[in-house]
Parts: sequence; structure tokens; C-alpha cells
Amino acid sequence: MLLPGESRLARLVGNVRETANQRLWDTLYGLLNSGQRAVLDSLLTVPAGSRVSELDRLRRGPVRVSGPQMKWSLDRAEEIADLGMGELDVSGIPPRRLAELSRYGVDGKATLLKRHSDARRLATLLATTVHLTTRTVDDALDLLEAPPRTPTLCSAS
Repeated sequence: MLLPGESRLARLVGNVRETANQRLWDTLYGLLNSGQRAVLDSLLTVPAGSRVSELDRLRRGPVRVSGPQMKWSLDRAEEIADLGMGELDVSGIPPRRLAELSRYGVDGKATLLKRHSDARRLATLLATTVHLTTRTVDDALDLLEAPPRTPTLCSAS
């Protein structure tokens, strides 16, 4: 029995992975209507007077425990929920694959996401917003559960 060589086998595995990725992107892209696609694409724009895209702004979490940060965190969770992507049924997608795709959207640069094909870009943004829908609520709950800061007592010398 003759087995394929290493380079041939690597090419076959690469082709299978690419086909699986394309199928994932197409499946997620197919869940979106034209309005949702426009909403997701708008996340990659940099508003006038701002230095970062909407996606960059929304994926940045709270940095300290305070009242204003709690309000900001709740507003952020509401803003992401208002995108409506958490309502889409992604239960047919393996959670590991969805998490991998969202990790790319959370960690990647918005300018790089713009360069991808429509299916890949929008699938990544959908996975990212679904992930952020949960993460923003978790961030707000973490702020609620954080122990209150106690003032330090200074002893007079």
C-alpha cells in the first residue's frame, strides 16, 4: 500500500480545513439579513472625531471598580445587546468553532477584518458580537462582585 507523501498529505489537510472554514463562514453569513450585515459592517468604521472603530470601543472592558465604570459597563452591555446578534440561533455551530472565530474578532485588528471576504468578515463579526453579548454582562457582574475598596489607614509618626 502506497501512502501519500508528507507535502501531499499537508495539502490535503489544508484543503479540508479551508473547506470546513468556508462552510462555517457561509453558514453564519446565511443567518444574517441585509440589515444585520450593515450593522455588523458599521462596527468596523471609525466615527468622526474618534481614533478607534466601534468594534475596538465595544470590545474594551472595564479597567477598575468604580461607580462610573459600573454605569459604563452596563451601557456597553445594553449597546451590544441592542445590536440584536445575540438573538440569532447559532446553536447549530459547534461552540468551539464559534469561540475560535470570536477570538479572532476580539483580538484582531479592525483594519485586517475589513480585508476579508464578506462571508468571513461578517461571520467573524457575528461570532464576536455573540461572544461580547455574554462577556459584557459577565464584566458588569464581576464589577458587582468585586470587594469594596477599603481606605487605608495611615499611622502618624
